[in-house]
Amino acid sequence: MNFFENVESVSEKNEPSNCIYSDICFDFLRVKPKTFIVDANIKILRTFIIDLDNFFLKFINEEKIEENQHNNIYINTRLLKYDEFEYFYKLVVGFPVFIDKMNEGNYLKIFGIIDIFKFKKNNSLKEFIRILWISIVFNPKSFEKRDYASTVANKNIFSSFISKISILELLRLYRIGEATLNKIDDNSLVKTLLDDFNFDFINPNKDYLYLDTDIISEIQKNCTKEVEFLRHIAYFFRIHTFKRIFFNEIYCTAKHNYFFNFSLFEGTTEIFLLRCLNVDVLIQVLRIHSLRNIKTINILNCNFTTQNIISWSKTFYFERLNFINGKDKFKSYHYDSDLNPSLRNIISKFSEMMYIENKSNFFVVDKRVTCYEQKKQIILESYYDESKIEELSSLEGLHQMFIPMKLSDLFLAFNFYSMNFKEFKNIEISFTNMHIKDFNLRESEILNNILSMRIVNSTVNSIFLSKILLFPSLKTLIFYISRICYQKDEAIFNENKKIESLYFRNSVIEDHICFSNFLNSLECLRTLEIISLTKNTNPFISNPYNIKMNLYSLLSLKYSSNYNCGNDIPFFQIFPNIIEFELGLCYPNGTIHKIFFDKNFDSLIKLTFDGVKIGKKDKDALKKCTNIHVLRFTRTCKISEILFAELFNTNNMYSLRDLGLPDIVISILDLQFISKLKFLIKLQIYNFKITTDIMFCFKTFYWMETSENKNLMASKNRIFEELGIRYEEFP
Repeated sequence: MNFFENVESVSEKNEPSNCIYSDICFDFLRVKPKTFIVDANIKILRTFIIDLDNFFLKFINEEKIEENQHNNIYINTRLLKYDEFEYFYKLVVGFPVFIDKMNEGNYLKIFGIIDIFKFKKNNSLKEFIRILWISIVFNPKSFEKRDYASTVANKNIFSSFISKISILELLRLYRIGEATLNKIDDNSLVKTLLDDFNFDFINPNKDYLYLDTDIISEIQKNCTKEVEFLRHIAYFFRIHTFKRIFFNEIYCTAKHNYFFNFSLFEGTTEIFLLRCLNVDVLIQVLRIHSLRNIKTINILNCNFTTQNIISWSKTFYFERLNFINGKDKFKSYHYDSDLNPSLRNIISKFSEMMYIENKSNFFVVDKRVTCYEQKKQIILESYYDESKIEELSSLEGLHQMFIPMKLSDLFLAFNFYSMNFKEFKNIEISFTNMHIKDFNLRESEILNNILSMRIVNSTVNSIFLSKILLFPSLKTLIFYISRICYQKDEAIFNENKKIESLYFRNSVIEDHICFSNFLNSLECLRTLEIISLTKNTNPFISNPYNIKMNLYSLLSLKYSSNYNCGNDIPFFQIFPNIIEFELGLCYPNGTIHKIFFDKNFDSLIKLTFDGVKIGKKDKDALKKCTNIHVLRFTRTCKISEILFAELFNTNNMYSLRDLGLPDIVISILDLQFISKLKFLIKLQIYNFKITTDIMFCFKTFYWMETSENKNLMASKNRIFEELGIRYEEFP
C-alpha cells in the first residue's frame, strides 16, 4: 500500500494490479476505486506491505490477484495516513484480540477505514465489527466522554451497509431475536412491501433502515431490562446515521418517544411511513427536534389523529410531502348535475377517450350493438371526503396527495390515483364483456398513465393486440376467460419494451400466428403466467404451426396446465434466462425428465412442482440443476417407485438452501444426499416415513436452521428409545 501526496501524475488505465484511492473525501463517500497506472514521478511518502494470508478482511479486487503476484494500492494521505492504517492493520492481524482503548476517536478511525476500502460484506467483516462492540460493552468508560469535535466533523461518514452491520452486531450481543435481526438486514423486505406502489417518488432499491412495531418494542424491552444496552444504542445513533428510514406498521404513541429521542433522525433526509397509526404524533416528534435535514416524507396508507390532514400538511417545513390515501372507506358518485366540478371533469375526460373516440370499436360481446349505445350508469368511487376536494385541489408545490378512485360502468372500469385532483396516476383499465375491434390511441394524459390492463370475458383480434403494444406506459397485461379471434387483415406487431408481466388465464386462442407474433414482440417480458384447463387455452400446446417463441428476457414462468393425454408436455428450453419456474397440474410420471433432463437451466434459482407425479421415468431428471436454491414439491405431488435422491447425481455439488417435500418415504440414500447439501438451511416435509436408522435421520436434520414436518409417520416409542426423555413432547 503506497501513501502518496498528490494525484496530478495519475492517469487511468485498465491495469488490475493497481488500485488507487485518491478522492479528497473526509466524509468517505461510497466511491468505488478505479484502476490506474501511476507515473514514476509521483511522490510516494511511505509504503506498507500487507500480508493477505494474515489479513482476513477481503479487498474488493482481491479475487483478481493471482498467486505470488503483488497488488499495488495507492492512497492519498489526505484521505488516510500511514499510522492510521498501521493501527488498523495490527487490529485485524491480531483478531480476535480484545481492544483495550476503544474510544470514540478510535471507533471513528476504524469504521472510516472500513468504509474507504469497502471490504467485502462477509462473515469475517461481521465478526471483526462484533469484536469492536464487545470491546465497547466490556470497557464502556472509554466511550463515556463524548468527543464532540470528532463526532460533529465525522457525522454521516459511514455508508449505510457498514452502519447496518454495526447495529446488527450490537443488537445480537444483547440477544435480540434472529427474526428481528433478519428483518432489519433483509433489503428485499422493503422492496416487497413497495411492489404494489408504482409511483415516481418510490425507489424500493435504495438502502433503508427498516423498523416496525415489533422491532422497536423488542429493543425497548431490552433497554428497560439492561441500562447498558440503552447507553450503547445511544452511542450508536450519535455516530451512525441512515439517510433513509422506513417505518412499517408503527403505532406512534408517547411510549415510543424515548426511542425516537435517540439521534435516530440526525442525517436522515427521507422517511417512509407505511400503514402506520397516529402518524401526526411521530411528525410532532420531528418538529420538537427541529430536524431541518429531513427533506422528504412519504406517507402511504397511514392513519392520523387529526381530521384535517390538508391543513395539517400545510404546516410542514419539509421540502417534499408525498401522501397516498388508504382505501379504508369510500363514497359513490353518480354522473349527474349535482356532482362537484372536479369530479365531473374526471368523468368527462375518461368518457371522452373511451366512448366518444372509440364508439365504433367497442361492441357488446356476442352481439352486434356497440357499448356506446347501451344504457349504462357511470359510477365514480372516491376514497376521500367530498367536502374537502376543493381544499385538496389548492395544494401547491411539492406537496402531493394521491387519492385512490374507481370509475366504472357495465363494460369499462378504471382504477387510478388522482394527484391533488389535478392529474391521473397508476391507471388500471379493465374491459369486461366486450368485443374489441380496434383502439384509438390519441395522445392523452390518461393513455400515458395506463400501467395495467385487464381483459375479462371479452373477445379481441390481432389489430387490438397490435395496439396494446403501443401503449406508452403499460407494464402488466391480464387475459381472463377471453378469446383471441381470427382476423383476416394482417396486423403489424411493433417491438415493445414496456410490458413486463403477462397473465394468460383460461383464454382461448383461435389465431395462433397472431398470438405467437404478439408474444415475440414483448422484448422485456419478465413474468409469464399460463393457467389452462383445456387444450385450446394453452398457447404452448395448441399451436399447430410450431411457431418458435423467443422469450429471452423471461425470468419467471408459472405454467399450470391441466394435463389431458398425448403430447401435452411443452418444450421449455426457449427460456434460457429463467430464474423462477412453477410447473403444474396433474402431469404424469416422466414429465420432469422430458423437461429438464440434459437441458440448460443454469440460471434457474427457484423451482416448484404442483400436482406433478414423480416416478421411475424421472431418474436423473434434475442432475444438471446444480444452481437451484429453492426446490418445492407441493402436497399434491406424489413421489413413488423412485427415491428422491435418484432425481439427482449424488456426486454433484448442489446449491439447495430451501427444500420442501410432499408425502415421502425417506431412505438412507436420501438422508446421505440431504446431508451433503452443505448450503441447506430450511427443510419442510408434509409427511414422511423413515426406512432407516432414526438417529441418523435426526443427526441429518440437526444442523439445519429450520426443519419442519407436518406429521411424522414413525414409531413414537422408537424415538424415545433413540433420543430419550428430551423428546417426550415430540408429536
